[in-house]
Amino acid sequence: MLATHIVSVLISLLYAGLGFFVLLRNPSDVINRRFCVVANVFCAWSFLVFYILQSTDPLLAAFRLRLVFCAAAFIPSAFFFFASVFPDRVERPINRYLNILFFSLSIVLAVFSSSIVETLSFVNQLPQAKYGPLFPVFWTYFIACMGYSLYLLYKKSIHFYGIKRLQIQYLYFGVAVSVLLGAITNLLFPAIGIWQVESFVPLVTIPIPTAVAYAIVKYHLMDISVVIKKSTVYAILSVALGLIYFAVAFIMSSILPVSKYSETVSNAISIVVMVLIFVPARESIHHFIENRLFHTTYSYPKILSNSTVMFSSIHDLNRLLRFAIQYLYDSVGIEKIAILTKDEKIKQYRLNASINFSSEDGLFLPADAAIVSWLCQNKTVLSREQLNRFPHGNSARLLEETLASLDVDSCLPVLQEKDLFGIILLGRKVNKKVFTQEDIQMFLAFSGQLAMAAHNAHLYSGLDEAKTYRDNILQSLKCGVIAVDIHEEVTLINHEARILLGLENNGSHGTVLSTLNKDTHKLLRYTLKNNIDYRDSETFIERDNKKNPMRRDYNSVENRGRRKTWGDHDSD
Repeated sequence: MLATHIVSVLISLLYAGLGFFVLLRNPSDVINRRFCVVANVFCAWSFLVFYILQSTDPLLAAFRLRLVFCAAAFIPSAFFFFASVFPDRVERPINRYLNILFFSLSIVLAVFSSSIVETLSFVNQLPQAKYGPLFPVFWTYFIACMGYSLYLLYKKSIHFYGIKRLQIQYLYFGVAVSVLLGAITNLLFPAIGIWQVESFVPLVTIPIPTAVAYAIVKYHLMDISVVIKKSTVYAILSVALGLIYFAVAFIMSSILPVSKYSETVSNAISIVVMVLIFVPARESIHHFIENRLFHTTYSYPKILSNSTVMFSSIHDLNRLLRFAIQYLYDSVGIEKIAILTKDEKIKQYRLNASINFSSEDGLFLPADAAIVSWLCQNKTVLSREQLNRFPHGNSARLLEETLASLDVDSCLPVLQEKDLFGIILLGRKVNKKVFTQEDIQMFLAFSGQLAMAAHNAHLYSGLDEAKTYRDNILQSLKCGVIAVDIHEEVTLINHEARILLGLENNGSHGTVLSTLNKDTHKLLRYTLKNNIDYRDSETFIERDNKKNPMRRDYNSVENRGRRKTWGDHDSD
């Protein structure tokens, strides 16, 4: 079988596979269904071109060529059928009438295909067609309809933003290149008597599935989110190994002498070559895919691991939030970033920290704002790109207007259980690229870490406030207070106790017990050992060769399963 025959079959299978793959991802979506129609029209056309190459009879070949033009007549109408609803799923009334018109013209041209191709002859084994009067009409219709469809896509791309615009641009770029090459090989060359390229005609459509596949992989065209790193690598590897197998087999069949073992030897050598190059080919393809389709200037695992370490070491909430946005700003490369936190008193989300947002912006969101409600309900990233993917209702328009008024690209929720603690506002990337699906997953993981760290900071702040409150109370008491643990180590002493013991200028707790007399020390140990309280007992403390009488109380308390004794001393 000739290489051109194999190429025609492979291209047909490529279109069929791509069309049904898109359809099966979301059969209920009008865009996916119409794309499947377009792909299968191309599949039929490419297969019929292969069908021509199997014939050497002029009459049969002419009939098959007419079938090729029948399929080709439906390419522009099918493509317009798809372009009229892509990507917003909204079909204007005028486009509905144009769809009917274009399909009617396709049917007319298919019916009168004998007036497009009259006869066909073979010159030097190459098919040469004699075209009829409808041939110029066919090409006028084909170019006009495809051109209008591309113009329609271009107009739509102007009104969209980010990933959605890139999806449209890749689609019409691939189609435009194919239309240009098709016009040259099928119209211009035959007009000047060049027929040698006719067998390679299916190759001119390769830019279409290539652009569509790339847009699906890179920019989630038609809302297809696929895990394709490994599948893409092995798909390309399979194609490459298949080509290598046929190439080696062809070379060996040319070199080896004719014998009954030549085919077996050729196949064996091809298999050995495939086995030897499998691993290096896989690594090379993986490296290419990683750099071309999934390359980023930052590492998601590294960002998240570093943030985990830093968040665990910061206990001040304001410092934590400032670090979080600064770290995300530096790591990802975002033009502007801010974080709003909930103020329970005024029921608003107010600006807590920001980068490249001026203080005059007065950023805030009411607790009942549409964005706040959306984030609480959906618990995921809200972006302009996401709003552009689906039909615009009143709520979507309100969300889009709010994002525009804030001059941000995306909003990231910081959730503590069911409560929306804060909102991170993200501008565009510095390199003008759009946020990918992997970016969004990383943002959600980052916000989860931040929510936990903020909760811990709240707990730490509460403990710190409680300790300060306790210390203030103890220091304000007019009696001396000493706390001793089971190891007879002083854990707390207030200011009055220092004065009574003459320790005003000594910051160490180690000398506290040594200033107590033996009777007091013995009673303290007995209290620790037997968990017995003593109240209103009298003692004295020697200071400056004088005995100062005091009243003492001992209270044993439990703290996290560990016993402590509190001693109160009052001077009489």
